[in-house]
Amino acid sequence: MVNISSVKQMSPQEKALFSSSFLWVGQRLPGLVRANQKLSRRKISEILAIEGSAAPEKEVLSGPIKLFQGLGYVAPSWTAVARENQVPLLAMVPEHGYWIVYDRDNRGGWLVEGPQGREVVDEWPEGTKFLPAASRIVEHAPLSASDDIDQAVSSERSWIYFFILSSVVASLLMLATSLFSMQVYDRVMATGGIPTLVVLMTGVTGAIIVEFLLKTARASLVHHMTKSVDVTCARHVFARLLKVRLDAFPQSVGTLAAQVRGFETIRSYRTAKTTYFLSDAPIAIIFLAVIFLLAGPVLAAIPLIACIVAILCGLSFRKAIESHTQKENLVGNKRQGQLVEVIRNIEVVKSTGSAWYFAHKWHSLSEQTVAETLETKSLSEVSTFIAGAIQQISYVLLVSAGAYLAVSGSGITTGAIIACSILSGRILTPINMIPGLLVQSAHAKASLKNLDALYQLPIENQSVTHPLVPEVIKPEFKFDRVEFSYAGQPAYLSFDKLNIGEGQKVGIVGAVGCGKSTLLKLLSGECAPSHGHLLVGGVNIQHIDPSRRVELISYLPQQTRLFGGTLRENLTLGLPHIDDQKLVEVAEKTGLMQMISGRHEGLDLPIHEGGSGLSGGQAQLVAVTRSILSDAQVWLLDEPTASMDEMFEAKCIAAFSERLGESDTLVLVTHKPALLSLINRLIVLGPDGQIVLDGPRNDILAKLKPPRRETTTFRNKKTGATAVAVEPEVASAELAN
Repeated sequence: MVNISSVKQMSPQEKALFSSSFLWVGQRLPGLVRANQKLSRRKISEILAIEGSAAPEKEVLSGPIKLFQGLGYVAPSWTAVARENQVPLLAMVPEHGYWIVYDRDNRGGWLVEGPQGREVVDEWPEGTKFLPAASRIVEHAPLSASDDIDQAVSSERSWIYFFILSSVVASLLMLATSLFSMQVYDRVMATGGIPTLVVLMTGVTGAIIVEFLLKTARASLVHHMTKSVDVTCARHVFARLLKVRLDAFPQSVGTLAAQVRGFETIRSYRTAKTTYFLSDAPIAIIFLAVIFLLAGPVLAAIPLIACIVAILCGLSFRKAIESHTQKENLVGNKRQGQLVEVIRNIEVVKSTGSAWYFAHKWHSLSEQTVAETLETKSLSEVSTFIAGAIQQISYVLLVSAGAYLAVSGSGITTGAIIACSILSGRILTPINMIPGLLVQSAHAKASLKNLDALYQLPIENQSVTHPLVPEVIKPEFKFDRVEFSYAGQPAYLSFDKLNIGEGQKVGIVGAVGCGKSTLLKLLSGECAPSHGHLLVGGVNIQHIDPSRRVELISYLPQQTRLFGGTLRENLTLGLPHIDDQKLVEVAEKTGLMQMISGRHEGLDLPIHEGGSGLSGGQAQLVAVTRSILSDAQVWLLDEPTASMDEMFEAKCIAAFSERLGESDTLVLVTHKPALLSLINRLIVLGPDGQIVLDGPRNDILAKLKPPRRETTTFRNKKTGATAVAVEPEVASAELAN
């Protein structure tokens, strides 16, 4: 195995060499391992950028492994020797870059391929490293939250064996104190054997120390496992959330956030349940067997019966606890949703004077949440109190029965009675844990239900195991009897036939709510048709890998949202390969550099969470700049300059005009006449989502030419002032909206 630290520090020229051949490797690797998918240039660039932020020598070794992972494979480790039985190999050759090693000829030379072509290598340069390409495929992602969490827990299965072993040894050591008490009462006190007492004390002290060390090691192992499982689950759940199709995305952000966090509750319960049945429950059985050996079946029957009664009492509370827990989760999620909603819209809350209304709702939801929480806690406490009472009754009965048997001459000793009384308490200790487990189980059940609902939402590339990553996609769209509606609603858009050809510049206008923005979401692939198919370049858009789709299509939504970080980070989201030169050039054309020229932070201008700190027009200017930075062939723009003033709007129009190539396709939704200069075709949508007009821009504008306007004069009775109102015409109103 080759350690990263064993690779020499590289010069900038060597790093540039490996970076250039890295892109070549990413394109050749899928064929090398016969993968059913390809790596898009975007994904290769993302991997390269992420690795490039680390030390160059780390990029050289870890970069190809990242490429394997991108294909769904697990790559083995780098080696210092090329072996014939491992070909094909990926070679890291100093001063040459990456090569693919195919075979060895009869003369002993190696047949290799590099970015410059094929050749035969007789001797490897010093420092060459090899990565075998024979990799095992990673299992497909599970279809449910339960499977996902189970998979994460089972991946850390090795800890279970040590946990079982340490639990068994710890339980045997826990017997030391009970046996110590028995020996002290039966031997030391009866015979006055002080040396025996010293030996017993030494032995039990050693047992206590070893038991402490075992428990500490076991707890440390569980903490490590918990961290690993939590990180894995968090990654899987978040990845699943990001795959949900836009049209299926839940509307309540706060509730959704609370649901996503539910995996922590599920993992906590499953870990607690596992440790309970692997450690606590077996200990009770072992101690019960020891009581049987020390005092016979009569005394052993008492804690056994107490256990059965305590378990039945605990289970009797299960349904009530689950019912109140589900209500608590439901109301708690609503409260979380309202909190997020108020925070996101605090300006509206203050400006409308509606703080009292939301405060009342918050108070009501808080009362309900607290009430359900207290009900659950009350049931759990009652169950715990009952278990504690049963434990005390069991202790009294055991001591009484032991005393009776001792008096009646059965041969049981005082020490045995003391030892059994201590063991009986430890037998019932796991029983006292049942109420807590029941509460955890109820919370986990509710959380799992919420997470499973998330996993059942339609995702991108639904039912497509290996999405397509075509190298070339013709930027044209064809609607084949497409209908779209949101869940539980009637058809919102309906196109029997609509074609947008390569290189066409299309404008979409229509009344508010007619589906203009939704049409762009369909074209971007973020939403899927309810019926029919939408083809891009002759391929169903839902069959194309999202990473390749966003390379082809630049979609600029109507609502611009920025993320916490810096201005540079927001500009290069999803564009890690953009260099500073191109960034500055585009920012100058859109006017963004002019906007930030007075800020000393420049492109490192901090952006707060949610994009606060920038006006709507400034945020939109950032989004437009980022859109132009993308190397797209299709441009979907939804009111791109709605919040800008005329100066910045003119700069953006000029930037788009310069960027749009002859073969690039543009679909533009706007109500601003200035932007119509970018299009050559105009589509008018009616209020029912149907196409009313479609044709050349000038012809459609002529049909939309407003008729003679009529005016009406109004007089204010109090002030005597007059005002003139102009009657708007329908077609013009549609265009304006």
